Amino acid sequence: MASNEDSASDVDFRLVTTYIPVLMLLARSGLLVVVVDVCQRAVTWPSSLFVLVVVVVYFDAYLFRAQKLNRVCGFLAPVALGVYVSTRAPRTHCTGLQIVAMHWAVDLCWAVSSSFFLASHALRLRIPVDVVTASMAWSACLVAHAILACSHTTSAEVVCRAVCYYVSCMIHYYSVSFVDGIDRNALAFSVMHVSLHMMFVEVYVLLGSSLVFAFLYARIYYEGLLRSPGCGMDLLAPAKRSATPCCGTPAEPSELIRELRAAQATSREP
Repeated sequence: MASNEDSASDVDFRLVTTYIPVLMLLARSGLLVVVVDVCQRAVTWPSSLFVLVVVVVYFDAYLFRAQKLNRVCGFLAPVALGVYVSTRAPRTHCTGLQIVAMHWAVDLCWAVSSSFFLASHALRLRIPVDVVTASMAWSACLVAHAILACSHTTSAEVVCRAVCYYVSCMIHYYSVSFVDGIDRNALAFSVMHVSLHMMFVEVYVLLGSSLVFAFLYARIYYEGLLRSPGCGMDLLAPAKRSATPCCGTPAEPSELIRELRAAQATSREP
């Protein structure tokens, strides 16, 4: 059950096994949402339901600890947080216009900063903020969102958000194959935090952020495609760097030998 998949640098999108980890994550997250929804109707003590979710997430992380994609995605913890925030009791402060404005401001700042961080990765921009500091700021946004949130999220919406989140994490994690000179440890740490807002922000903010992320991911993979051998004719194959410029046809070894012999013969002539 806890099989170890290939490294992100050796990903081959033509293989079905590449997509098995994320499909298993989606299936388990959907099952968790269904279980919480059913138990919520049967259990009258919210604290016991919270403990149940924590136990499920803990053992799920233990069973799938060897899978790298599961680790960088945070296992089922983001979905569990999303379920908890969406199913909690409604707040009494939700009628104030100031609270609503603060809620939208937090969501916008969270999504925009995450998009900017991913853009710095896609465009190879140097920003004065490291991933740990940014992750702490995004965690603060999560806490503020949980305090200010008023709307109730259905189970179907949580599942859709989980799909967006895990697919974004998978694409982000595998983008290391198409970007040169990247710190893989920093990338692995940033995968969950960059996409985490997709589980919480308002729907319209989520749609805008998803479009921006899709554009940036397309840019990353397209540039990696252009730098790959064979002028990018095979996007799905693992990206292997070559010293030969793209679209340049390297000379055959036999042709080089003939040219060398001809040069030696010319140099021997009186």
